[in-house]
Amino acid sequence: MKITKLLKRMSLLVIFLLAASALWAQDTNRDRWQQLTPEQKQSLRQVYRDWQKLSLEQKQEISARLQRFKELPPGEQTRVRSNLQRFQRLSPAERKTLKKNYQRWQKLSPQEQQQIRQNYRRWQQLTPQQRQNLKQKLQKFRQLPPAQRKALVQQRRKQKKAQNK
Repeated sequence: MKITKLLKRMSLLVIFLLAASALWAQDTNRDRWQQLTPEQKQSLRQVYRDWQKLSLEQKQEISARLQRFKELPPGEQTRVRSNLQRFQRLSPAERKTLKKNYQRWQKLSPQEQQQIRQNYRRWQQLTPQQRQNLKQKLQKFRQLPPAQRKALVQQRRKQKKAQNK
């Protein structure tokens, strides 16, 4: 009988400690909530409402991305945060354009993506004056009729092939 009473008391103690720790955690969360600005609280409420609308698959994908983010080195996490902040500062029209360009990028073959990366590196190495000259040439090119642009592109491709031989 003494052992049974002792087990009951220990069980009650464990239950009490679990309940108390849960309450302490709630108090801590309540304190944190009280420290937030009204704007922060509203943002969190909206995020929660948005989260509730997501499908299970979407929630799992977001959770997986968050886990991958947590595994990044600190410097990489800083870069990701910086990019996200820059994205959030864009206008809705700029965001839409960026998303469309990203979707187009995803559809490119690895070879096409590599070519774009190489062209970008070459662009970065140009002087400001060289960049300006190229921009002006591009502007003139865009003003040409489509048939003439097509002919120039074909001519340029032939020249490149001849150079590579």
